[in-house]
Amino acid sequence: MPHRALQITSPRHGVALGVYPLCAAIGLWHLTDLATATALIDLVTEHGASVWALALFLAGGFAFITASTAKPTNIRSHLVTEFWACIAIALTLGLYFASLIVGYPLASSLTTKSMVVAIVAGCVWRARQIHRELPRLDAALAQQRPASPVPLAAATPTD
Repeated sequence: MPHRALQITSPRHGVALGVYPLCAAIGLWHLTDLATATALIDLVTEHGASVWALALFLAGGFAFITASTAKPTNIRSHLVTEFWACIAIALTLGLYFASLIVGYPLASSLTTKSMVVAIVAGCVWRARQIHRELPRLDAALAQQRPASPVPLAAATPTD
């Protein structure tokens, strides 16, 4: 479908303005020990859970900052950063979901599991969307670039 309009250039989507700061807050919340990820600590030890929380905080923060500050002049680099941050969010929360299933299959809240699955699915979908649209964005940006200037020697007649 090469003739579809580019839809990815708008950074003001709901994922960027809602979910990314939520992920950063969840990571920060776990870093400051206000919440205890007991299932995750049982699976990957306390130090592993701290690394997980730091990765989630940084991924959510980077994704939010790059998505909300993107301008048409620097959209490609911001989209690539947002892509990798989405992948990091999906992996970190996927690990958390796995720890909930393995550690506490019946005792953990279904609401928590549903929220984690929704965020993972949304970030995977956004990363897939960015990955599909980057070649089209590159083609659109290549068409906007001016042609190379003609050298002065070729432009003046030699008569």
